[in-house]
Amino acid sequence: MRKLILFIVWGVVVAFGVNWLSQQTGKASIEWLGWQIDVSTSLLVSLLVGGIICLFMLQRLVKGFISWPSWMSANWRARRKIGGERALGLGMVAFAAGDFKAARKQARNAEKLLGAGMLPDLLSAQAAHASGDSRAALRYFTALSKQEDTAYFGQIGLMRLTHEKGQSAESIKNARAALALNPDSAPAAALLLAHDLTRQNWVGAYDKVGLLAGHNQDGLGPADTSLLAAHICLMIADQKEKAADRHDWLTRAAGFSERLTAPALRRADDEHRAGKTRQAIKTIETAFRALPHSDYLEALSNLTDDNEGQFVSRIGKLAVASKNTDKGYLMMAQAALDKRIWASASAALEKISPTARTNQFFLMTARLAEMRRVEGESFAVERDNALRQAAIAPRGPVWLCESCGASDEQWQVTCGSCDTFGQVGWGVSNDRQNLISA
Repeated sequence: MRKLILFIVWGVVVAFGVNWLSQQTGKASIEWLGWQIDVSTSLLVSLLVGGIICLFMLQRLVKGFISWPSWMSANWRARRKIGGERALGLGMVAFAAGDFKAARKQARNAEKLLGAGMLPDLLSAQAAHASGDSRAALRYFTALSKQEDTAYFGQIGLMRLTHEKGQSAESIKNARAALALNPDSAPAAALLLAHDLTRQNWVGAYDKVGLLAGHNQDGLGPADTSLLAAHICLMIADQKEKAADRHDWLTRAAGFSERLTAPALRRADDEHRAGKTRQAIKTIETAFRALPHSDYLEALSNLTDDNEGQFVSRIGKLAVASKNTDKGYLMMAQAALDKRIWASASAALEKISPTARTNQFFLMTARLAEMRRVEGESFAVERDNALRQAAIAPRGPVWLCESCGASDEQWQVTCGSCDTFGQVGWGVSNDRQNLISA
């Protein structure tokens, strides 16, 4: 529509111009080489304008004829580029859909149309790797590793390829090269971390575990890096001979994760051996406030000179100040039951909110009823009801492996089920525990 309006406007302008020239009077005389030409001025102007237009059109025609080969070449390149980009897109779609054969075919088409480049080589490498053609994948990843812009990705591809083929030395070499190119590379750090853990190179593992925060690299990285870091700090602390160095690494372990009781227990034990019993008690009480746990009950019982009532009162105060008061009161109830102070145990259990009453709560209720029954009072019905509730109640926290989900009654450095290092921490399992036999 816009072009039509412009055409009409120009047509009107030209018509007015022609009409104006036709109405002008006057003659022009030209003498040249003995010739004299007399012509009207309006016709002369029209001829000059027409000649200029013809010269301009001739110039455009000659220029177009001269540039025709380059225009054809550019058009040919543009068609190849469009076709190559379309092949790349189809190859990526096929790769995402899992049709690796079609992805490799489109990668070859893209390479044919676009030539060797970053995207065609990358698609070819990924498709070859996924389809199991290790030779082609090796060739493509090697080519990527020799280009400055893609060197890092080539090294990562070679690292994964050699790792899958069991070539440990080569995969470690590629991982180190990748980490040198990109110091923040989580995949490379994960593989080197696994290597250091196997060799028990705890200091080297500690240097790399920080890069994996927030990552889970397809089985290479740990499920919980903070928990792993805490375990590594524990291992380093065990190797330290100086008390100050050992204390520093145990403090780091406690800072990484509150789901372990070992750091605080070992620090308190070292402080107690050094004659710093008050400091040891303070260490355990601080850890209890962060994570009320039965391990801390036993440690405080051994460290303090409290009588039975004083000890239960101490645990009660810690429960009130803890991050999780429900768990704190549960530990107070356990301490009171161990000291056979029924009133305190009953009071602590009553303070636990209904939503936090796990199987452990009902087991302690049943234990309290059983102790009273032994003393001659009739609490058998209450005990049986508590046991039935324990069977269907949500399970309380246990020592849980973050890697395989297996639970255990005791903490272990390495999971007894999946043999994974540093993933056992205090947590809640999704499973329910059947505590009543049929």
